[in-house]
Amino acid sequence: MVDSILFMTIMLVASAVVLGSSGHQRGTDTGFPVIRQYADDFGDTFMALDLPVENGSWTSVSRMLCDECLALRRGAEPSQYDEINIHIMNAGRNIIRPGLDFAVSCDNGSIFMSSLVPDAGSLPPDRCASEMTVYPGGGLGGPIAITVYVWVI
Repeated sequence: MVDSILFMTIMLVASAVVLGSSGHQRGTDTGFPVIRQYADDFGDTFMALDLPVENGSWTSVSRMLCDECLALRRGAEPSQYDEINIHIMNAGRNIIRPGLDFAVSCDNGSIFMSSLVPDAGSLPPDRCASEMTVYPGGGLGGPIAITVYVWVI
C-alpha cells in the first residue's frame, strides 16, 4: 500500500514537472479563415476607435481618414497629415494581435499607411482585407473606400 502511494506521488510530481516545463502555449491557428475573420473584426474595431484631436474632443479613426481624404481631394498637402497618420498607426499597433501586421489604404491609394510596406503594390499576397465605404454627400465628391489589410508576419 505504501509503495503504491509513493509511486502515485512520484508520478504526480513528475507529470507536474513535465507540464510545467513545457509552458503554456496559446493556439497559433493562422489559417486563412481565421485571419479573414480577424481582419474583419480588427477593421471594425480600428475604424471605430476614438482618438483625441487638437481641440480636446475625440474623433473616430474612420472620421479622421474621411476628413483627410476630402482635404486631399480639395488639394491639401499630404505632408500636413503626417502627424495624424502616425497617431492613427500607433493606435492600430496597440490593438493588433501579436504576429500580425496591418496597412490602411483610402480613396484608391491617395492615403496609404503601413509600418512595413512602402505602398499598396508591395502588400503580401496572403493578406486579408476589410473594407468600408463612406458616402460624404453634400457635393463633397464620390464615395471614400477605406481598406484595412491584415497579414501574418
